[in-house]
Amino acid sequence: MKLAPTFRTLGAATRLLSSYSSSFRPHPSSSFSESPFQDIPTTSPIQRNISGNVVITGGNRGIGFSLVSTLLSKRPDTRIFAGVRDPNSSNLLEFEGDSRLTTLPLDLSSEESIESFANAVCENEAVQKIGINYIFNVAGILNDDGMSGGRGGPERSVLAIDGGWMQKTLQINTIAPFLLIKNLAPSLQRPVPKRGDEGGAFPAPVIMNVSARVGSISDNNGLGGWYSYRASKSALNQLTRTLAIEQARGGRWKRGGISVSFHPGTTETGLSEPFSKPLKNTSKLFPPHFVSGQMMDLAEKLTEENSGGLYAWDHKAIPF
Repeated sequence: MKLAPTFRTLGAATRLLSSYSSSFRPHPSSSFSESPFQDIPTTSPIQRNISGNVVITGGNRGIGFSLVSTLLSKRPDTRIFAGVRDPNSSNLLEFEGDSRLTTLPLDLSSEESIESFANAVCENEAVQKIGINYIFNVAGILNDDGMSGGRGGPERSVLAIDGGWMQKTLQINTIAPFLLIKNLAPSLQRPVPKRGDEGGAFPAPVIMNVSARVGSISDNNGLGGWYSYRASKSALNQLTRTLAIEQARGGRWKRGGISVSFHPGTTETGLSEPFSKPLKNTSKLFPPHFVSGQMMDLAEKLTEENSGGLYAWDHKAIPF
């Protein structure tokens, strides 16, 4: 008698899995060291110019700041909602007079702050009209600059793992981006009116989550270490792939959606500064404006076939 509910549950699960497979075609199987996704050649055609409403986290410095700056200067049809810890002391005050930029407080360690940020974005008049068109989840952490007595990552040995630091890393790098997507979903999912000037509907929203090559399990074949950071980026890649599958099924995602993870390479930012000294004055250390340009170029070339993939700064697919 006690087994019947289990059978019913398994039956429901089977039907659910069947519906998933019928609405989303998985990529062909590949070896552990190969990505199931194709590279995106630099000569690929532009699918869309970035326009409409753009959400950026980590907008105060590094890649996020450069992304805001570049979009304001090169994509005039964008309205940007940038999340920073303290708008009153942000580097974005440089653009204070530009009405296309809205800077809002965002503490990724606080679910309440994430919800407040998302509500402010969704309630904006411009978002009410056409929804959200792009999300760039840029903010992340790698080490704590000694703030936890040296216990903060990246850990080179399992003996260095600190539970508090690992939780914080997962919160900022993995959980927060998806809590943000969750709370912005109503403005990502609903259909929007057609553009009057161009006569065409806005394309599917694009979500780009900044990840890292070290989040690739198959690529972790020599160096090891960086336990918390690797785990947080591996989990981010998994969540991104799962979101892409959900978007492909349609349902609430009236406009569909394209979601990818992005490896920026070693970039000259505060996050990588303690570890990038050997790369100083070499071609392997990228300035933020180069990376933001690569992100924009990739975002404008993505198609539904790329959704769920992990791509590097040079638009090459990275195996999971």
